[in-house]
Amino acid sequence: LRPMQEEIHVWVDAEKGGSILAQHAAEALKSRELRVAVDAEWQDPRPLSLLQLALSVRKQPPTVFLIDMVQPPCESTLDWCRKLLRGEHKGHEVLVFSPKEDSRRLEEIGLLPGVDQSNWLDLQRVDWGLGNQPGLQAVAAWALGRWMDKSLQTSNWDQRPLTREQQEYAALDASVLLQLHDCDRAALPQKAMLREKVQSPNPSADMAMAQEKERWNSYRSHPQRQRPRILDAEGARERNDDLCFMLPAALTRLMRKLRGLGLDTAILREGAPQRELVETAENEDRIILYYNTKNLLPARVCHRTYMLRSTSPDEQLREVIEAFDVDVNSDCLCGRCVQCNAWDWQLVGREEVKDNPQVAAKTLESFDEFWLCSGCGKVYWEGKMFVKALGHFRSFMPESLERQREEQIAARSQELEELGWSAPRIRAALVREGWLSAEKALEEEEEVIANGYAAAGASSAPQVSACGRQGSRALLAVMPALCLFVGRSWSPVLPRNNHMPLPMRIMGPQETRHATFGTGSRVWARTLCTETAARRRLHSS
Repeated sequence: LRPMQEEIHVWVDAEKGGSILAQHAAEALKSRELRVAVDAEWQDPRPLSLLQLALSVRKQPPTVFLIDMVQPPCESTLDWCRKLLRGEHKGHEVLVFSPKEDSRRLEEIGLLPGVDQSNWLDLQRVDWGLGNQPGLQAVAAWALGRWMDKSLQTSNWDQRPLTREQQEYAALDASVLLQLHDCDRAALPQKAMLREKVQSPNPSADMAMAQEKERWNSYRSHPQRQRPRILDAEGARERNDDLCFMLPAALTRLMRKLRGLGLDTAILREGAPQRELVETAENEDRIILYYNTKNLLPARVCHRTYMLRSTSPDEQLREVIEAFDVDVNSDCLCGRCVQCNAWDWQLVGREEVKDNPQVAAKTLESFDEFWLCSGCGKVYWEGKMFVKALGHFRSFMPESLERQREEQIAARSQELEELGWSAPRIRAALVREGWLSAEKALEEEEEVIANGYAAAGASSAPQVSACGRQGSRALLAVMPALCLFVGRSWSPVLPRNNHMPLPMRIMGPQETRHATFGTGSRVWARTLCTETAARRRLHSS
């Protein structure tokens, strides 16, 4: 909410502005169509720090007088203020909003003794359709369709000089009452009915989900939208392209899940004023997903606001999918970066990310391929967490995860393997496309890790080398038992230089390079079957 066009602000204190106030007040009091809007600011223990009087004659642009009560003007200027507050005749209206505390403080400093308040109009008592005693911010948002920033209400009003922002805020607090007085209050009951449907605690209690879907289908196909809906698009990403959401900062978990389904989702930054939520939604044609019924949104965004009924993020996501008829498709799962909302990926290898602090050394050893977000630079890889995320988002799809035959799974994995895809990438693709559930994919990986090396055959003995560290001797002690367990023969231990960083190096059959791994048995077994036929057998599992 901004000051009215051609609005004039005049500062009045002990040194200046008094003559201007006297001249305007003398002329205004002669008119039979005078409105005076009153507001006050204070900083305890001072009774009053600033008095704002907005004068408008015959609905002309107002002149707002900011009267300094820290360094107050002369007594003759204060007499003009008393006349403006008194209400000299029937055409002289004094507009206030919840004036109880303002009146008490004005009486305390002597500006209201014996003033007849019969001509005072308390705009809070007008039936705005917002319940009992609504706040000025809520009334302005509802009646004027503009968000009023009240963040400076508790600022230091005794400091001098006041900042430009404080002076604009104080002037607006008075002049907004003139705007509220001039608005078409006859149309507000109809708006209030719309509000009950859009912003009530249970907005769809009177509206079945079928009606809710019909409402949003109509909204999505409206010809005046910036983002037209493409019903005949080939891909799900294009079919959902017009669904762009805007969320308050408290819905971070829902934001991550919406981006996980590939939906364009922006979120208000922490601590930002709520007007940014409204302005971003309007400028970018986004749908507001809201949950708080205490903080009302402006009437102008009611048509693009959906009030969530559910409380848990998963149920909220299902609610959004149903209400907006979202096309949940496997091609869109984990399609957007949860950090920045971008859908722009680069597939890179180890060399490109080896110096990136986001990638740990163990991760670098276990994966050959990484996905780099071009929007924010965040690095992703298709590990266990990625597979679990795919399985989670897959559960929101209408069809079942179960597929009929293992031959189909083997054929699909063979097809991806021929494209040169790595094992983690193939595993993730099988989960994304619904061939495997996330749990089954991870279970089968553990099974192959445990049994894969024995299944690879015993065509050659592993070559083992170790340094002279204390931990290496313990590992060498269990090597014969390990080789016996996996059905392999034992080969001589080769000495290594003491400066080598890791205690063990093993070369298995059909390996093109040495596999280096640490002391943990889990890391041992996992790396043991790297690049072997058993590892490749995982692709078709």
